[in-house]
Amino acid sequence: NRKVQTDMQRAAPQEFDRVLSSMCTVPHPDARAAAERFLAVNPGDPATYADVSELEAQAVATLGELTGLDEVVGDVDGDAGSDADGVGAAHG
Repeated sequence: NRKVQTDMQRAAPQEFDRVLSSMCTVPHPDARAAAERFLAVNPGDPATYADVSELEAQAVATLGELTGLDEVVGDVDGDAGSDADGVGAAHG
């Protein structure tokens, strides 16, 4: 809508000097180093973490049931939306 576009264009610049890491900012050097250090133990690897992979499959299936879909496909990733999905699934 036009009002939203106008408001976004007028938005004041934001300061990110206290943000450790965000997909919208350049990561802090320490955050980058930590991410690189733990790449080999990524809990998102379904072959290494089969239990986590099964929980993710259950979360997707449950979300499909909640929305009334007979067949669902999807995945759970590390973004804020999936965090909200996970919280919702955990609270039943």
